[in-house]
Amino acid sequence: VGREKPATVKRMLSDIYRQNRTDVKGIRTKKYGIEVEVLGIYVSNDVIYIHTCMYNDTNISFEVDARQFIVADKKLAKRTAQQQTPLEILRVCNDPAVVRGHQRQRTVFALPKLTIADDKVLLLEIIEKNGARHQTTEIPSREISNAKVL
Repeated sequence: VGREKPATVKRMLSDIYRQNRTDVKGIRTKKYGIEVEVLGIYVSNDVIYIHTCMYNDTNISFEVDARQFIVADKKLAKRTAQQQTPLEILRVCNDPAVVRGHQRQRTVFALPKLTIADDKVLLLEIIEKNGARHQTTEIPSREISNAKVL
């Protein structure tokens, strides 16, 4: 896990989850009654930790099929080719398979160290199993470069 020991990464993930702080504001997406919000972005020894919260305001459960982080170009114009690079998720703390109706679930992701150019963004995609309520949250490059040191 980079320069960090797996046990240390696991401890950091659980510490962030337990503290439940909101250090980043304004990074959220709400579509189809599902809201995804980034609560904090942290860095420690070449590992980036992203603390997220998912709210389900509908009566229907949201079954998570896949979660992925992608480095993509900012949306410039229609009909332009976009380059997308998926990132591997090193570890996850509290990875729910289902977010029931009118509930919230917090998750902390550990990603490898990365820097993003100003014309690119980090996308968090959450895909629903057997459904169409896919969520994509944009994390600007400046938020990653301003990550809080643990």
